[in-house]
Order: sequence, then C-alpha cells, then structure tokens
Amino acid sequence: MHYAWNHNGRLTIYHVYIAIQITQIHLSFNKTSANKISWKGKAYNFGTLFERFLQQSTLLVVKLLVKDCKRIILGMIRFFLILILVVSPGYFLVAQPYKSIPNDYFKRGEKLHFKVAFHSLLTGNLTAGSATLEITQENKQIAGRNTFHAIGSGKTTGLIEMFYHIEERFESFFDEEALTPYYFSRVTVENSYEKNDIVTFRHKDRIAVSPKKVTSIPENIHDIISAFYYARCIDLTGAKPGKEFLVPFFLDDSVYHSKVRFVGRETVKTKLGKFYCIKIKPMVATGYVFSDPYPVSLWVTDDQNRIPVLIETELSVGSARVELTSYSGLSNTFTFQPR
Repeated sequence: MHYAWNHNGRLTIYHVYIAIQITQIHLSFNKTSANKISWKGKAYNFGTLFERFLQQSTLLVVKLLVKDCKRIILGMIRFFLILILVVSPGYFLVAQPYKSIPNDYFKRGEKLHFKVAFHSLLTGNLTAGSATLEITQENKQIAGRNTFHAIGSGKTTGLIEMFYHIEERFESFFDEEALTPYYFSRVTVENSYEKNDIVTFRHKDRIAVSPKKVTSIPENIHDIISAFYYARCIDLTGAKPGKEFLVPFFLDDSVYHSKVRFVGRETVKTKLGKFYCIKIKPMVATGYVFSDPYPVSLWVTDDQNRIPVLIETELSVGSARVELTSYSGLSNTFTFQPR
C-alpha cells in the first residue's frame, strides 16, 4: 500500500481522509451486487473490504499519533521550563555558591495532575496520556542544607497505550533557598526499551557528572524540574508582550540554550473553570513534529501559584492539548471561576 507524503516527508491526516473518500467513490462504481464488489477479478464483500480499509487507515493515523504522543509525553515536563520568562543573562554570571530566592508560590505536598489529548479528523478527540508534578514531604539534607524533592512523571493511556507503552519519570533534589539542583534522575520506558540517567551537579566546580560524562556548566544552571519551580518565583510584572528571553538548562549531558516569547495576559477556559493567565511561547527544535520554532502556547495562572493550566500545539496529524485536571497542597488560594 502506498501512502501520500507532504513536502517534508510526512503523511498527513488530510491525505488519509482524501484516500478514504476516493476509495468510497471508486468502490461505489464497481459493485457487482448490493453486497459484493469486484476488484482484480475477484468478488469481495463490500462492507468487509471497506471496514478493513478504514481499520488500516485508522491504525496508520494512530501510529503517527503515537510518535507525536511520545514527543508530547516526554516533552511536556520540558515545556514547563519555558516559564522562565525574565531570567537576566547576567544572573547566570553571578559567582556565588548559594543565592536566596524568595518563595511564596509552592511548598511540600503540592501535587498537579494533567491530561494529554489529541484531535484529528479521522480519530476525533483521543485521550493519549497523563502527567503529574509533585513535591514530596521529604526534606533531605545535602551538604547541611534543606532540599525539595520534586517528581515529574508522564505515561501513555487509553487507545495509545494499546499500541505503544511509554513511561517517563524525572526526579530532582534542589536547594530549598537557591532552588538549584544537587541530583537529577530520569527513567524512561518505551515498550521493552529502558533508559536510566543520574546527574550530580557540582556548582562550585561548575560541572555536572553523569555515568557517561563530565560536563562543564554555567553558574546556577537548572535541570528541567528545578527550572519549573524556580520560574514560578520570578516577578513577571515587567514583562512586555513580544519580548524574548534566553533559557539555559541541562539535559542528556548537554547544556541547552533556548528562548521563550512573552505573548501577554489572557483569560482561558478549561474543564476546571475560567483562569486569568500569562501566555507564553517556547522555541522548540523543528523537525518531524514541528515546523514552526514557536508552535506551543502555554497559559500559566497570573496569581500567587503560577500553575500551568493549559498547553496547546498543532502537530503533523492534528493537534494536542495538555490540561490541568486536579491539584492539591497549594501554598496559596487558587483564584479562578469554577464551572
């Protein structure tokens, strides 16, 4: 069977939809009876043949969605780091081992739950995964200092889970006052494949040590989990729409330098209710899933919690939506209009 591909080498949902319509027309002109059709000299039951075609077309789209789902599930926690909107480039050049970041935004015991869903013409709305961000009650002493223990996890669910099993778990122990990480771990499971990674940050020596590599790092760099919580403590009152900010972070034995764009403030509606939010867009790597370097829109509550409530993006075969579904243990009153 031959599939239609676009100029970037990607099969789109529109090609599948058109193929189905053409097949319907072709078969309608080749019926030998009310229930039979003739194809290549053989008679087939029309309903059975067309049902198989629909099943194969749907399976194809689901497989493409699985690829996108993998990138969304594994990347959702990474998208949260784009909340770092007003990081001054000079901040990372301050030569001090420990800083103190005022924090009235989160505390131990906070837990956030998210749902990942897809939409396409052929599949309609499809639940694809779930994710959780939490700060445990643990206060592990490292070098005589208090730490937060944060965990970010994501996994496939529903129909996607039948075709492709993905689980991702990130853990970070970061300083309670400086919010910079000491230890970061990652466990990735994709069907029978499993990957484990552990990173120790030695900020005074400006290196990150993993089982595979020792990497030079800038002052006060974050992992993707500590970056999320640090970002919630930043004063955003001076951010102007359209302004872009540099975002350095450490992942997979590498230092990354990305950018985020501040869009403005908007009111958004979700199944939980109506929220007044800060809207931002991250710069992401272009390729199979994204052709636009700023394809993702993220809305964060403009209150004393700074919680992400909605993420939306267009994908190669449809669109994806990540939505806050429940929360507990917040440090401050959650101000929104419930449904």
